[in-house]
Amino acid sequence: MFLLIGVASVMVTALVRVVFPNGLGWWWLLVIPAIPVLGVMGGFVLDVFLAAIEYLAFCWRRCPQCQCRRWSFGFTRGFGL
Repeated sequence: MFLLIGVASVMVTALVRVVFPNGLGWWWLLVIPAIPVLGVMGGFVLDVFLAAIEYLAFCWRRCPQCQCRRWSFGFTRGFGL
């Protein structure tokens, strides 16, 4: 989860630099506290997105023992993020 928060924070910082190429001047004092908050929110969104991809990848695959299509955490290993 910490990796996802870091990735999201870097993405927010890059987005701010692209949207404001000439800089923000003293407004950076207001933007700096918002970056970690948006990073945590973005990390949560990335976590949910990756979990949804994992769910879709394995819910359509049949269980090797019972041949049912089901989702269980014992059956899948996850992305490990």
